[in-house]
Amino acid sequence: EGMLVLVRCHVCGDDSAAPFIREGCWQYFRCRGCSLVFLHPQPSEAFLDEHYQHYLPTGGPARMAWRRMMQPVTAWSAALLERRCKRPGRLLDVGCGHGFFLKAMADLGWAVEGIEISATGRDYARDVFGLKVSARTLPRADFADGQFDVITLFYVIEHLTNPRAVLAEVRRLLRPGGLVLLRWPHTA
Repeated sequence: EGMLVLVRCHVCGDDSAAPFIREGCWQYFRCRGCSLVFLHPQPSEAFLDEHYQHYLPTGGPARMAWRRMMQPVTAWSAALLERRCKRPGRLLDVGCGHGFFLKAMADLGWAVEGIEISATGRDYARDVFGLKVSARTLPRADFADGQFDVITLFYVIEHLTNPRAVLAEVRRLLRPGGLVLLRWPHTA
């Protein structure tokens, strides 16, 4: 009870959607108004907070397998940012996991911060890499307008209960001309 929430489309507000694909216990719908694909009903924020405490692997071999799986994303993204940005700047990685990407960017001279709701990932990033990682999600009043040159969200947008509000906050936090880098899975 209280674990599922009925929603309207986050993009256009339409309340008519058709079943699109089922993955395990999750049913995805496609908005008839704008074609956005989303879970319906969606898990509540309380459910997600609890679920993501157990999302990341905790053991050494499983953590290293996760690192290897994410290595192509990390390498491609780091190379892209190095090409696109004239100099290392300030980077925020939302949903930073164990901090592998943040560590790579810090090694390239970037000033990095992360957000990770999973204590497993957050503690690893802090304890092993010495990174600044917070559990507080976006939006956040403690971040100044234009504070970051780059904000990354790797496989995060599809997990958010209010992606529109998070993207509005990302826009506020980026300096003029800043760069947001989003990655999400292909649902079909």
